[in-house]
Amino acid sequence: MKFKIFTVFCCLILPACSGVTTGELSAQQRIVEDPLVLAEDYFYGRHTVQSYPLAFKWYLKAASQGNLNAQLKVAQLFYEGLGTEKDFDSAEQWFQLAAEQDNLEAQKTIAKMYYDGETVSKNLYLAHHWYKQAAFQGDYEAIRALKEMIPLLETLRKKEQKAKNRKYFKNFLKTLVMPGVVNRQ
Repeated sequence: MKFKIFTVFCCLILPACSGVTTGELSAQQRIVEDPLVLAEDYFYGRHTVQSYPLAFKWYLKAASQGNLNAQLKVAQLFYEGLGTEKDFDSAEQWFQLAAEQDNLEAQKTIAKMYYDGETVSKNLYLAHHWYKQAAFQGDYEAIRALKEMIPLLETLRKKEQKAKNRKYFKNFLKTLVMPGVVNRQ
């Protein structure tokens, strides 16, 4: 009997003494269930004060657990610098992760990043790859972007082939020249 009274006392009095509010307790219970819920609560200011840094923290936790929507949101937050510093390399990594899971928005975004070359190194081949993945999902914008890229890719391939041919030809000429003949005058 004394143990039951002590247990009830601890359950009722100690949380009040510790300064933990019922709102925080319910928030802690939601964390255990799904960090994405808490992240969105902080991001949109539902049931709490809007806080991008706290939203970022919980989106990152959910993204690390493999949640696709959270991965996309973390990429966007890194890209825009909401709740964290702008970090285009991290944004690229998270967009890549989401794109590999067939997320259309991530595929188009990372393709545009590679095509523009403003936030990451320009790479028309990777841009083409991700636009093609988005086009396979029936996205009209991706199909249009692919049509615009074809002449650029053909030009790039021709330049690369010419450079490769030049290098091959120089190596070929070096093999024709006998040692010692080059140094004679």
